[in-house]
Amino acid sequence: KESYRDILNNIRRDLAIQYLEQTELPPKKISFQLGFSNVNNFRRAFKEWTGHNPSYYRNGAALKVDSENSFE
Repeated sequence: KESYRDILNNIRRDLAIQYLEQTELPPKKISFQLGFSNVNNFRRAFKEWTGHNPSYYRNGAALKVDSENSFE
């Protein structure tokens, strides 16, 4: 059974990825919107969630890797 914290972190992760890939919001604003006290805490959490820094998703590297690994 997932805890409240797990559910919250999953939502924060998904929203962070969406903001990074689909908007031009800077990480500082994204971290504030997701309820982090500062951008460093957001960056640390994002790295734990995804194994990558936010810039990896912002630059589209994750989308490129996903499309290369898809089975069409």
